[in-house]
Amino acid sequence: MFKLLKGLIAFVLVVVVVAGIGLVVVANMTPRDLNLTQVSIGGKTIEELGLADTKIKDIFKSFNSLSDNKDVVDNPYDQATEEQNASDATAGSSIENEENYLPLLDGKVTYDKQYLKVYQDKTLAYIFNNIVTSASNQDGTLEELRNLNVTIEQISINVVDGEPSLNVIGKFSIVQFKQQIVEQLGVLASFVKIPDYLYIKVDFDVAVDSLGMMTLASTGYSINGQEDDPVIKALLEVVQSADSSFNIQSVVEKLALGISSVVGNLGRIASATMGADGTASDIVYGVSGIGDGSLSVVTYTHIEGILP
Repeated sequence: MFKLLKGLIAFVLVVVVVAGIGLVVVANMTPRDLNLTQVSIGGKTIEELGLADTKIKDIFKSFNSLSDNKDVVDNPYDQATEEQNASDATAGSSIENEENYLPLLDGKVTYDKQYLKVYQDKTLAYIFNNIVTSASNQDGTLEELRNLNVTIEQISINVVDGEPSLNVIGKFSIVQFKQQIVEQLGVLASFVKIPDYLYIKVDFDVAVDSLGMMTLASTGYSINGQEDDPVIKALLEVVQSADSSFNIQSVVEKLALGISSVVGNLGRIASATMGADGTASDIVYGVSGIGDGSLSVVTYTHIEGILP
């Protein structure tokens, strides 16, 4: 991010100095107008980034929009409420006395019987965030998320015409870079909004097989609510080229794998009849176990937990 900002400011200064015209005039021109399509930012030219026909002012407008993130999370969860809901759902299970939910990454949660458990999407968001923030940098599936200090702000489950979808919103901090950015920009820092956090929202299609196992297929992502903005896409490409540890597509894949693994270890997605003691009967594994805002799983027994 630091290299990106430095590159953007340098680009505008080059435009002003080389063209020999005022900043206000330059702001309404494009790099192609100024014959500067080969100017390099973060190792890529303006042409390669797809910004040759974008007005200079729109480049900065799009960057500054990254600070406008107040409406990105529309299904937030209450930490205390969902902590209790998660604890209630796993009471009597093999992870009842664990200090966090990390065991969900590696193995099945087992009970003495097959129970029907209904998990609200907000509860799943709490559980997955607990796992992500508790994991060490050595946990392979979540290593990249931990390196970016990601926190899970939202999971939303929706069903439209029988087709389920899921979105997840993660927040990652760039606070550690802010002082460096301000020092490098000097007086120009007052003209650029430098956010503390960026939000990535990933949308997934959901499939459930006949064994109740869920898979997620990404249908797209947005940064701070901006999905199709070519400027923001270009900025992210520059960040990724400048810092190999920042890889949006890898983050998307890790979120899909992590959430699928966690849900799969809580139980098999299914619809069923719940008995007075919470046990499941008339079980039908599959997508029928997913509803708006929740999913139902039939739990594993202790015997199933030791099977491959």
